[in-house]
Amino acid sequence: TNMGCSSTCVGYELRADLDFDTDGDGSADSGDTYWNSGNGWDPIGNGTTAYTGDFDGNNDADSTGDGGPYHLENLHVNRSITTGQIYVGLFGVVGAGADVKNVAVAGVSVTGAVTGNAGGNDEAYVGALAGRNLGTITDSWSSGAVTGSRTGGGLYEDAYVGGLVGGNAGVIRAAYSRADVTAVAHRYNEAIAGGLVERGESVVWFPESWRSPDGRLQDFMRGIGILLTERPVTLAPLYIAGTFEVLPRHRRWPKLRRVDVHFGETTGLPDGTGTIESAVAAARSLVADLELRYGADRD
Repeated sequence: TNMGCSSTCVGYELRADLDFDTDGDGSADSGDTYWNSGNGWDPIGNGTTAYTGDFDGNNDADSTGDGGPYHLENLHVNRSITTGQIYVGLFGVVGAGADVKNVAVAGVSVTGAVTGNAGGNDEAYVGALAGRNLGTITDSWSSGAVTGSRTGGGLYEDAYVGGLVGGNAGVIRAAYSRADVTAVAHRYNEAIAGGLVERGESVVWFPESWRSPDGRLQDFMRGIGILLTERPVTLAPLYIAGTFEVLPRHRRWPKLRRVDVHFGETTGLPDGTGTIESAVAAARSLVADLELRYGADRD
């Protein structure tokens, strides 16, 4: 239906609070409409058929839909498979082109697991709002408890668990989570937890310790080195020129100035950077090269 959408979109909107504890007894049990023999809610969209429409949860403060803002409350999901990939949340997979906004999922109990030992590409993506996001999620939040696990005997396979989204290859804006997040793994696998989102295929990282007092590149903190040594990724160094002129540390208000963004060539870490300190130095060197090429002379 296009209710609540413009004439060019296809999707849904929440027009009232939705409580998954339909019998009102304060617990998820067989008296609830979506109990499904303990499996709970069947997530919308999966790895084969993602959700690609619009969804407006009408939780924004300016909501005009029948007296909102509205909440989805007491969502219960407990899904598992033996092999393969599982996507668990209100949405299993939010697909490319989907627009999910103004959604509040409060008091969730969401659990997803891969339990078999066949090996292969077995992964669990678990989040309160979505197991995986390929689209756009804005102005949304979650609370409750989210648990994901990869157990059994498979080797080097993962569970990605986030308070809002398990794995993100799309866009998330103005979102937060107060959910308790738990990730469990067999000793040969990884279970990785994030407060908001765990697996994000692209991450923008600002590794300096503070705003530059003089416009020059500062030391990088250890966090970027920990990330690069524990989970090697392809790097795309980036240098932003002109931000010091726009807002120096001693000014409260920005000035109208030109800002240029320069990208270096994508690369991996060079050989011999197996320690945190060497990874930090290598990452800083990539950005420093761009500063030499594009930074203003401040001497």
